[in-house]
Amino acid sequence: MKIHEQIFSKIWSKISDKKIFQNPLLLSYSGGKDSTALLGFCKYLKDNRLCGNLSVFHMDHSIRDTTQEVREIKEFLNSLSLDFTIKKKTFPLSQNV
Repeated sequence: MKIHEQIFSKIWSKISDKKIFQNPLLLSYSGGKDSTALLGFCKYLKDNRLCGNLSVFHMDHSIRDTTQEVREIKEFLNSLSLDFTIKKKTFPLSQNV
């Protein structure tokens, strides 16, 4: 068993009686370290049939050029064989900024 699986197993043993993972999960994923760790835990739950369906959502805010970042996120989520949705939001430029 890999170290992260050992950690996830210990976490699960502490929260499994809470019955919070019986419903499908929708995880908002930023691509950062924290959401990647949470995604890893949720994938562990899914792979071990400890939760319902897992879907992932990512919002591209278009605040900076994120073309490469979004491409990497798509590739990563595809590599995990997860259902995911990526939405792009654009904001009008303000003259007052």
